[in-house]
Amino acid sequence: MGQVFCYNARLYVLTRFILGIGSMLVIASCPVLLTELAHPRQRSFLVSSYASLFFIGSISLFSSSSTLESNWPLQVVAWTSFGTLHIPTQWSWRIPTTLQLLPPALQLPLITLVPESPRWLVSHSRHSEARSIIARFHANNDANDPIVSLQYYEIHSAIALSARSQSASYLSFLQSPGNRRRLLLVVFSTIFGSWSGNGIITVYLSTALKQVGITDPAAQAGINGGLQIFNFCVALAAAALVDRLGRRVLFVTSSLVMLLAMTGFTVATEQFARQPQAGSGKALVAMVFLFQFGSDVGFTPLTPMYTAEIWPYHLRAKAMALHYFLMYAFSAAGQYANPVALQNLGWKYYLVYIAILVFEVLFTYFVFPETKGHTVEGVASIFDKEDSREQTPVQQRV
Repeated sequence: MGQVFCYNARLYVLTRFILGIGSMLVIASCPVLLTELAHPRQRSFLVSSYASLFFIGSISLFSSSSTLESNWPLQVVAWTSFGTLHIPTQWSWRIPTTLQLLPPALQLPLITLVPESPRWLVSHSRHSEARSIIARFHANNDANDPIVSLQYYEIHSAIALSARSQSASYLSFLQSPGNRRRLLLVVFSTIFGSWSGNGIITVYLSTALKQVGITDPAAQAGINGGLQIFNFCVALAAAALVDRLGRRVLFVTSSLVMLLAMTGFTVATEQFARQPQAGSGKALVAMVFLFQFGSDVGFTPLTPMYTAEIWPYHLRAKAMALHYFLMYAFSAAGQYANPVALQNLGWKYYLVYIAILVFEVLFTYFVFPETKGHTVEGVASIFDKEDSREQTPVQQRV
């Protein structure tokens, strides 16, 4: 609400900072809660859809206001702004900013309907409540259903094992081979999600379009708005295919498509720099959509889900917090580096991202394990060979 009544850029930045603190509490906890509440057969779609639904906000709120671009350091992303593009007053940015009040206004009353994680309840010795929630969401309120007893036993055993053998500090990330491998996956999946060229395609798309002669603000806004609709459709479709195709297939496909698109993106920009022509601009726009297709089929829906499901209960929330900390740290570094590099290197800067993407393809192919078909606790069998022997094959897979 404070943003709506801002009268200078400093106050606007301050309110955005406060908003970021609150939103991060929600962003970091949602994938964890969804992972721990969802039925095993629905977990992949629900958690990957969570990340995909981000684009609903982007569709309705994407950056196009000329007043906002010229007077404010931060942009509100909005299709709504497309309609306010030519408003000559500050209402060109105040209107889309005001509309951002709607989601938290809906969230506040609805949060009372969200149940607690059964794993958290078991860890706090509230066993009957945990069984009740499992029965409600996984067995149509039938407490005698075998799946209720199986999942409760699995959760109870995993949490008891964690309590006996490991601490829940951040140092635990380094205390076993399995945790070190998990940490490696979190760090590199976050790097790939932030430094594959995404910053150029999103934050500095306007600069990239200007490099190939697309300078009209309305044209740039239309491309960006159409891109958000495209992103939403592709990411949601990919979420529905996670269990059918598996995580590895989507991660590797994502990396390959982004590599091809970034290569085409670079060629189109270089061609326009040598000989300006409309065809280069059209080719670059096509490569932007292809790049986002690659990102949307893999890293957009999968990274939060993959991070949440590969970690045991006692470290899951900390791992998710680490993931988002690294994501925003890497993104911030990229946002400072990208404009300077683009100004000094031009299209040659894109070669850096091509090199990163080549490494990314190899890393995802050879290092990322498949977790398809495993329960949340059963994923431990991939990383912790010794501890997972205490679980039966039935417990490990669905």
